[in-house]
Amino acid sequence: MVEKFLKDSIIKIKKVGFEGSFGVGKSATILGAMGKLKSMHFNVEMIPEVIRECPFPADLSAGADTQYWILKTQMQKEIDVSKNFPDFIFCDRCVLSMVVYGSLLFEEGKLSEKELRLIVRLARDWISSYTCFVLVAPIKSEEVFDDGFRRTDRKAQLALHNRFEETLKLMGVPFTVVSGEYDERIKETVSFLRDLKRDNTEEETLKKVFGLAKNNANKDSEK
Repeated sequence: MVEKFLKDSIIKIKKVGFEGSFGVGKSATILGAMGKLKSMHFNVEMIPEVIRECPFPADLSAGADTQYWILKTQMQKEIDVSKNFPDFIFCDRCVLSMVVYGSLLFEEGKLSEKELRLIVRLARDWISSYTCFVLVAPIKSEEVFDDGFRRTDRKAQLALHNRFEETLKLMGVPFTVVSGEYDERIKETVSFLRDLKRDNTEEETLKKVFGLAKNNANKDSEK
């Protein structure tokens, strides 16, 4: 039985964090990419942006309570969806946003240094669970869509996009930037994800865990 677990222990879920500034069409890009991948017989699940469920103030009106709530809720939703063992989990924003927005809130005096350090530490620990990130760039030919929830300042939109890109580079995580019109972004996303290779860290860890279980099982049977 242990040998079978060891053989079949590799969970090949690819969890992808979709990030970007406000009003860039992340959700449209995600839904388009999901449709394409599903037509290729991949099982894909999406976690919508949790900020819209948050009982605390959002965007630059947020504080530590908002950040902590989003971190906890995002992590729990990702765990819940993982139980279905899809090929892909698409997160419409993820914990990386807490690092980006946390730094902005710190600059605005809405977070203390201690609070920001805790948020970054919690986010960093969880970021290793993502396979990669897709940064959706603003469409140059479009004004910022007013959804009644986020800002519509074009200059602020571009500045936030640049901050996301800088943060991804600082974190040293695998990511791609998709740009152009919607069809181009969907095509770039699918091309990037379809042939995506996982590193072997997860495989090595699981082999060690099951190897230990096997050794302990053998010791118990010898008693």
